Amino acid sequence: MTSIELFNEFPYLVRTNDEAYAGYIEIEANIVEIRSSKTKKHNKTAELITLDTCSAGWNNILTTGFSLKVRFSMKNKTISNEQHEALNKTSIIKEDQSVSKPATQHSKLSSHNAILFLELLNTELYDLGWDNIEYYDPATFECKLRYKDAKQRNFEIVQIVASLGDDPKVKLASMIIKPQCIPLSKLKSGWLCSYFRFQAKMIEKYQPALDILQEINEQCYVLKAYSAFEQTDTKTLESGDQSKDVTQYEVNDQYFRVNVALGDLVSIEFNIDTETPSNPPSTIQLHGPAEKIKNASKRSTDLIENLQIMLGTRIKRYSSCNTTGKRKFAGNDDTLDSSDIKITCGVCFGYEMEGNEFPSELCDNPKCKQPFHHSCLLKWLQSSNTKQNFRMVFGKCPYCQHLATMPQLLTIATCSLNQWSLDFTGNYTRIKDSILQAKAQNAHFRLGSELEIPQVGYSCQDHFFEADTITHSWQVLAKLLSDPDLYGIVIITGMPVMHRNCRYNCAVVLYNGQIVLIRPKMWMASDGNYRELRWFTPYINNYNTTFLILPQIIQSIKGQTTAVFGHALLESSDGTLLGLEICEEFNQNGCDGDRLYFDGSSMVFSNGELLATTPQFSLQEVNLAFATVDLDSVKSYRASIASLSSQSSFANSLPKVSINISIYHDIEPLCVYPTCSIVPQYLTPEQEIAYGPACWLWDYLRRSNQGGFFLALSGGVDSCSVAMITFSMCDIVCAAVRNNNSRVITDLNAILGYDPENTDLPTDPKKLSNLIIHTCYMATENSSSETQLRAQKLAAEINSYHISLDFSAVVASILSVFAIVTNRTPQYTLNGGSNPENLALQNIQARLRMVLAYLFAALILWVRGRSRSLLVLGSSNVDECLRGYFTKYDCSSADLNPIGSISKQDLYQFIKHMQQFYYLDLLEQFLVAVPSAELIPTTNESSVQSDEVEMGMSYKELQVFGSLRKVYNCGPLSMFQQLVILWKSLHHSEIAAKVKRFFFFYSINRHKMTTLTPAYHAEAYSPDDNRFDHRPFLYNSTFKWQFDQIDNLVALQTSKKKKD
Repeated sequence: MTSIELFNEFPYLVRTNDEAYAGYIEIEANIVEIRSSKTKKHNKTAELITLDTCSAGWNNILTTGFSLKVRFSMKNKTISNEQHEALNKTSIIKEDQSVSKPATQHSKLSSHNAILFLELLNTELYDLGWDNIEYYDPATFECKLRYKDAKQRNFEIVQIVASLGDDPKVKLASMIIKPQCIPLSKLKSGWLCSYFRFQAKMIEKYQPALDILQEINEQCYVLKAYSAFEQTDTKTLESGDQSKDVTQYEVNDQYFRVNVALGDLVSIEFNIDTETPSNPPSTIQLHGPAEKIKNASKRSTDLIENLQIMLGTRIKRYSSCNTTGKRKFAGNDDTLDSSDIKITCGVCFGYEMEGNEFPSELCDNPKCKQPFHHSCLLKWLQSSNTKQNFRMVFGKCPYCQHLATMPQLLTIATCSLNQWSLDFTGNYTRIKDSILQAKAQNAHFRLGSELEIPQVGYSCQDHFFEADTITHSWQVLAKLLSDPDLYGIVIITGMPVMHRNCRYNCAVVLYNGQIVLIRPKMWMASDGNYRELRWFTPYINNYNTTFLILPQIIQSIKGQTTAVFGHALLESSDGTLLGLEICEEFNQNGCDGDRLYFDGSSMVFSNGELLATTPQFSLQEVNLAFATVDLDSVKSYRASIASLSSQSSFANSLPKVSINISIYHDIEPLCVYPTCSIVPQYLTPEQEIAYGPACWLWDYLRRSNQGGFFLALSGGVDSCSVAMITFSMCDIVCAAVRNNNSRVITDLNAILGYDPENTDLPTDPKKLSNLIIHTCYMATENSSSETQLRAQKLAAEINSYHISLDFSAVVASILSVFAIVTNRTPQYTLNGGSNPENLALQNIQARLRMVLAYLFAALILWVRGRSRSLLVLGSSNVDECLRGYFTKYDCSSADLNPIGSISKQDLYQFIKHMQQFYYLDLLEQFLVAVPSAELIPTTNESSVQSDEVEMGMSYKELQVFGSLRKVYNCGPLSMFQQLVILWKSLHHSEIAAKVKRFFFFYSINRHKMTTLTPAYHAEAYSPDDNRFDHRPFLYNSTFKWQFDQIDNLVALQTSKKKKD
């Protein structure tokens, strides 16, 4: 697609109609967030923005230009009518106008300049690096960049590239500096990088002044530091019956203006010269209500004395500026009447903060009742008071000196680790890393998942019976206890423990080299994939604790001989009680060494609201989520629920175990705030298919010491889905390489046979695909040119190492052996052969494909001059497995099957998603193609072999059958009764025939499940008999009793209709 076509087809963020406006795009952690606005009277989502067009356009730029894989989310914000009127006067492109000729009040862009800008922007943003980019808004041609100075202070550089609307400005944090305007027509290569370097030099120029600002901020509560500016013009915007004055300012970058809180609704303001920042300010002004300013002279004198100490000079002149009844806001000329002062925050003097926080905290002195923003009051109470003499006593209201309660804050770190069954060395390393990360964030508690020391989940399975598993777990625990670097934080980990000849699944609480509590699990997970009762005993002695004699390896560390064992609460030195529970949901992240993939998402909740979560899918081996919880709010929330309080009063008290730790944050060295709630982000089923099996394949590949994958492409949806999942894996791995994920880089070097220190790794998924994914089209005389062409095109799109071969001669050789021995030659049904002959001829082709697949998987890397072998991927879906519509030991027999537990219908939706995500129009051909095994010959008179015709049922019907059989536990009779309700359009006899047909083929093919390739577990109706769907594999396929009951119901219903 050319630049002109791209620009015309994808207008990005524009005004879609007269009432709906688009905002800007944020890119962070491969998530593109589109913010838009709407007026209060227009609230239809469809009127906001054509999200598909917008996201498709941006996706195309990001994937083709920068090889970024992103996902989109939409956020809407209602705006006032006044804001709507103001927006009408801004330069936003209308939908009904040509994109190349936007209507603005101030200037027009030519089509040539707009296209030039897009072309340059792709290169400029890529060269500058996404780490330095905050966002780019193509509607206003505004780009916000990040910069961090030598002292790690963060700044924002905003560049408006075209003269659209007001003059562009560059904002450095809260400081505003007027730059040169850069018209689109004069852009040259490197313009953005050069501008970034120029503004970075300007920031460094202000280092002395910034140092002074930082020092003042450390000693005082600086409300705002901003550049001084002078009024140049005032305009009036009319909005219905109302009007509003809008003032324009000319920026003066010679000095910064600093506004500092003084108390009693009074602030003090002075200037810092950027050229000579150490010189004293010539004038200091007081701002606030007139009656408050009269009593502020003593405190302002104290502040001046402090400033003299900090600046190392004397302040010679001082003057006061009263604001009788009105108060000036920093940075503009807006004023509030004195009647409004009572609702403003007593610290920052504002009514509403960023994030829509309003003053909600009140001083509990009935004579004061001063309102505060929660965050402002917290910061005030936590600020240092060593060099201030503002008549402010630490821990008291800054106005009435009444005692203010300090919020009780607790920081928790929960983690998702990519553990591996019986990998005690790696498991210990990951646990230790997570503890160190939690300590670095000043967390009080580090919460790990159950059984994280020996494994992930319950994947050790019968290894739990071995004494070695418990012994090695104690050895790992001893290393954690003996490491002083891990002291100062409460560690909660998990391991099996033997107590009184019973094996328990336990959470072990550690603190400063001591075992505080061993908490056994009470409720076992014994459904679905889990058989916990097979290995562990539930602890039912709820209200009693005992002592466990610790192994000698633990006793030798600090002389601790016993530990409390049982269901108990932890009680800190400041009286806070904490309880523990162990559930199957608290699992880890990654492949469990079997068919499961644990999808992370460890979470922190408070009062029913989500505060933090780890990623659902990630190649990071250690992921942590941190949250600071206000325990006072938790107590208040619980106390407000009457039923909970009543139940609590009747409940028996649990035993308490003391732990010598104060869980609240020390105030002076930290500035800690409660974590705000977040909105959970949910992936679609199609996205989960793209990420989950892909991460599962990566874990299996790197841990199996193999060199890649081998996949037989048939030209159908199933093998296409596996190919796209594997390509998605390459995309995820490349993103991790670009982010310098050291673990991924090490593993990828090993897989590709490179030196461990090599850093020259592919960051383009197509380049990596050619090194890892090996595809092959295996044709016979029954294969069509259409499927072969689709397979070749797909391989070219994902750039896999592809080969095509025809093994008809191999099939003929096998048949010649049979003919020599038996003197008989089997024929297809089309040529007059019997059904056994027809099946045998099909199965020969299918099974030879498996033999050839393993041959090429073993040697193809040798042909390419590399060591190792390839993992063979299968491509049979869950519906075919359930029906038994595959050949035993054919291409369904492989090392791994990413789609073995995914339905055909979900795979169709997945392919549609990947078609849009990667802009692969080719995938449409797979969606419309008739599913066919192509194992029998066709003629002009005979139709193409169809899977659904041969199965006698559709894939949609198979999905319903599978769900009723497994999820709803229906046998033949109850399934028939359910389908009579679901399929009202079908006659009962027709439904009965379908149910009988399904159970007949299910029963005669159940034996195939015993050889099923290990598959990624996804569907709830998976027929995998390894540990999820336990059934016999030899049935009486007539189901005579059951089918007779169905026939009786059909006959009864038929007779009723005849009577009616």
